[in-house]
Amino acid sequence: MFRPLTFVQTGDLHLGSPFSFAADKAPLLMRTQLEAFVAIIRLCQQVQADVLLITGDLFDQPVPDAALVRTVCELLGSLDQTQVLVAPGNHDPAALDSPYRQSIWPAHVRIFMDSLERVEWPDAHVRMYGCGFTSTVAPVPLPLAPPGGLDPDWFNLYLVHGDLNGSAASPYNPLTAASLAGTGYDYVALGHVHSFSGFQKERQTTFAYAGCPFGRGFDETGIKGVIVGTVAPSQPDRGKPTLDLHFEPIDGRSFLLQTVDVTGCQDHRQVADKIFKTLKSEVGKSWPDHLCKIVLAGDLAPDFTLSLPVLDSFMAGQLFWHRLVDETRQSVDLLDLAREHSLRGAFVRQAQSALQQATESGQAHERQILAQALDLGLAAMRGEEIWYETDPA
Repeated sequence: MFRPLTFVQTGDLHLGSPFSFAADKAPLLMRTQLEAFVAIIRLCQQVQADVLLITGDLFDQPVPDAALVRTVCELLGSLDQTQVLVAPGNHDPAALDSPYRQSIWPAHVRIFMDSLERVEWPDAHVRMYGCGFTSTVAPVPLPLAPPGGLDPDWFNLYLVHGDLNGSAASPYNPLTAASLAGTGYDYVALGHVHSFSGFQKERQTTFAYAGCPFGRGFDETGIKGVIVGTVAPSQPDRGKPTLDLHFEPIDGRSFLLQTVDVTGCQDHRQVADKIFKTLKSEVGKSWPDHLCKIVLAGDLAPDFTLSLPVLDSFMAGQLFWHRLVDETRQSVDLLDLAREHSLRGAFVRQAQSALQQATESGQAHERQILAQALDLGLAAMRGEEIWYETDPA
């Protein structure tokens, strides 16, 4: 009778990222990034994982800081009941000068190089194959399967860093769903993409990116976490094992992109209060702890001029880190504009006349189009870049 086997899949941690954009907060972000790795270690202990799969880019640099490497080795050493398998990626390839080549790693940590290697657990009837980058590029696909093929009586997994979403010309180990499915693997643990891909399937092969457990910028927002999988004996006992997968979020500081409509605000304090209220509503009680890119939208009162430095002063100390983007518009008095002896005044008068006719004749859709045309025309006269969608009907 075979036993269950549980694994945790992570990757793309990019430990040692400089976070230079965050200035004085950068050291704290580097610690936060390491804390996400610590949380994964603890999760492995909580779920009693048999294996921790690291799908590449554990480090941000090919030769990371020696103290950071020692810390990572120490953390992995605490997983004395969990085997650790690492497939180096394009950021941390197992090059000749890589720490992956040094004899500093705990005995239960195995690092795959660029030839296909196999680890197996006969009591679970599971085999794991893997290979990794030894250079910062891999334009030729890394080995996918052993020359003799896979034994279909075993549950076969594959661990690799690669570009499933790129083209055949990708320098980062180009892969396709068809090529993965053609090997006959039951599951492929992928690294390189920084967002959770969901669990995808091509024929019998399931594959997924866990994404990065901690983002490094506002292009890496959203919930971050790891994949937890259990290979369990099927019924009857001699049948092929089955796989249960789920995505496990990792709590902690994250990058948030939030649009805040400040229409109706009369001064900077009201704008700041609206920002805090929106973040609390959208994020919850942890809202002060994150890195927030806040896009201000809406129409400002004619007598209120928004100043981002002044607004920053009202927000000081309330958020861990924030960046403001002003996309507000100054509201206008159409009656005043219509009195102008200018091209803009003539445009407003004609638009208002057409709007009144559409209203009186009950042409709601026509009135909506005219109102949009008025807004777009005024925006164009202010020199703004105009984007709009045409009605396909």
